[in-house]
Amino acid sequence: MKTCETCKNKGNDDIPWDCPTCTPDKSNWEPIGSIKVDSEENPPLDCVGIFSLNGYQIAAMRTAGMENKICRYGNFALGIAGEAGEVADYIKKVLYHGHPIDKDKLCKELGDVLWYVATLADTAGLTLEVVARANIDKLWARYPNGFSTERSINRDIEPMKREEIV
Repeated sequence: MKTCETCKNKGNDDIPWDCPTCTPDKSNWEPIGSIKVDSEENPPLDCVGIFSLNGYQIAAMRTAGMENKICRYGNFALGIAGEAGEVADYIKKVLYHGHPIDKDKLCKELGDVLWYVATLADTAGLTLEVVARANIDKLWARYPNGFSTERSINRDIEPMKREEIV
């Protein structure tokens, strides 16, 4: 993600998600589906009708079922593997079997993967926003200037802290 000069000069370690220059333009985004908001405290959609990660997770948990935590871990982890396999199989068909890319089909398959990730994270007591932030922090440390083949191959290179990056 590009960061504008104003945000760089603030010296804040947090990614400036609310900066209009540093974040994508959301003016042409539309809400997905027609989820009803049951609570003003935890609505699945934010004020402009766009899912937040945690809002999605709340909505996904409505259909998670299963009380036994051990069963939840197993079911949701294996579900991720199964659905990721469906995504891989679909892309294989596009790349090697001459199937046209169908973005709606791909979207549905990726949504299934996301559902399992959201429910597994919830089972572990994690929000999707915490998981996403931890992943970005890990990638930021590993690839401070964007992806690098050298840093990918030489994983023993000391990760850099954000404040060390110019």
